[in-house]
Amino acid sequence: MDINKDSLQGIQGLLVLKINEKEYCSDIKNVSVVLKPDEETLHSYSPKEGILFYRNENFKLLDISGILKTGSMRISRGSKIILFETFGSHFGFIADEILEIITLDSLFIENSIDFVAYTDDGYISGELRMHDRKIYFFNFEKFSRGLAALKILDVSAFTEKVLE
Repeated sequence: MDINKDSLQGIQGLLVLKINEKEYCSDIKNVSVVLKPDEETLHSYSPKEGILFYRNENFKLLDISGILKTGSMRISRGSKIILFETFGSHFGFIADEILEIITLDSLFIENSIDFVAYTDDGYISGELRMHDRKIYFFNFEKFSRGLAALKILDVSAFTEKVLE
């Protein structure tokens, strides 16, 4: 999806999250669920296949920090597992935190979004600038096309730190 002000008109809302000090966003309609990464949630995770079984669906958990080349994943009690359903694929990853959900309407887009740029930078399809913030828009079509080859998440260190 090319990201520009016109394409934002068809999006009802954005889930804004933080990964290694950068802000990213997704169309809220692609978000299946946000989970706390606790023992109960991770009990249904198969590390060998990288699959989290949730609500009768298999979600591939991705190493998003490795894919985006943002450094190693930071783990904290505020971290969240975000599961997505889009382009016929089920996948997810762990974000440092959920920052906000932004409801988009034409007035907000016109008055609050300073700059929108399309980019074909790997798994990022665009960049939004709102006041002094830079927010990168995920390219989920590319995630879905390359899902089989993407690196899965190793949750062993994560579970040890969060569950201590």
